[in-house]
Amino acid sequence: MAKRLRGERKGGIPWTVITDEMGVELIASDGPEGNIGCPVDPHEIEWFMTMIKKTARTLTAEHIETIKVALQAYAKEIRG
Repeated sequence: MAKRLRGERKGGIPWTVITDEMGVELIASDGPEGNIGCPVDPHEIEWFMTMIKKTARTLTAEHIETIKVALQAYAKEIRG
């Protein structure tokens, strides 16, 4: 499945793709600066949020902000 979805794109893991109900890619974790992996740098978090905002069907703005705040807290925690 990963080979079919990722194709020839390069980058580390984790690699994430969000698909529609038919398995067609809507957006992947390949941001402007490459694969965001586990998003901890500000540009990675921003790309992940772009992924969420672009594909969210039932999430509210509050839900989306909760995700962003949690990612930022995690990034701060692992950086000490």
